[in-house]
Amino acid sequence: MSDSAIHFVDGDFDGTLMPEGFYAAVIGRARFYTSRQGNTTLQVRCDIEGSDDDVTDYFVLSGASERGRTVSRRRLIELYHACGFHPQPGVSIRPKDLAI
Repeated sequence: MSDSAIHFVDGDFDGTLMPEGFYAAVIGRARFYTSRQGNTTLQVRCDIEGSDDDVTDYFVLSGASERGRTVSRRRLIELYHACGFHPQPGVSIRPKDLAI
């Protein structure tokens, strides 16, 4: 991909980003999907409380490198902990556990 293929557009400059910090959020959606590369990925959308903003995160669970999958699972464990869950080895990753 050439650098000219990626560029800012006028709408990118409308509005402002929320200030850096920690925000309460609710998981509005969690689902598995297959990425363009054929990897099973967990997509999690968090709705920021008191704002119209949301944040989407992706956890690659198949394909990719072993290191990449390990990092995704560790990040996902942190998300589970933040939601009050305590997964154990061998427990299935189920999107419905996270979504409201």
